[in-house]
Amino acid sequence: MKNLFKKIALLSIAMMVFGCSKDGATGATGATGNANVQSSSITVSASQWTYYSSNNTWLSANSAPLITTSIVNSGLVHAYMTTDSSIYYALPFNLNGINYSYNFSTGFIDFEIGSSNNTNLSSATLPATLKFRYVAAPSTTGKMNINWNNYEDVKSKLNLKE
Repeated sequence: MKNLFKKIALLSIAMMVFGCSKDGATGATGATGNANVQSSSITVSASQWTYYSSNNTWLSANSAPLITTSIVNSGLVHAYMTTDSSIYYALPFNLNGINYSYNFSTGFIDFEIGSSNNTNLSSATLPATLKFRYVAAPSTTGKMNINWNNYEDVKSKLNLKE
């Protein structure tokens, strides 16, 4: 019995010494250790918007390879917009009666500009550029204690790189 105890103790010490790495995991792991959470930015220029008179909306369709079928079926996608590259606003977002929102499908994300006060947007002057950021995450990420309406919180808790 004494011999068995010594062997277990030596095995435990060996596992602690040789089983751990000081360098940590390789790859892009976030603060939670989930490498499946990814983000990307998309800059949309004024010429990349298309006006749809049927619903008084400007639309910009964009490729979004991080949005996989698995993400669409059971994960989540959150999008954010900035007008000056310092503060990102969670979409949907309303600024002075103008709605900014998004829709997504596998491989694509669409950004929309519409009116909440029936202002005709057909002759609206669009910003020269708008910068958007989207986060694509598996379903388990949604259970984390994250304020998804605050991009800085999302970025910090998921250790996202820009």
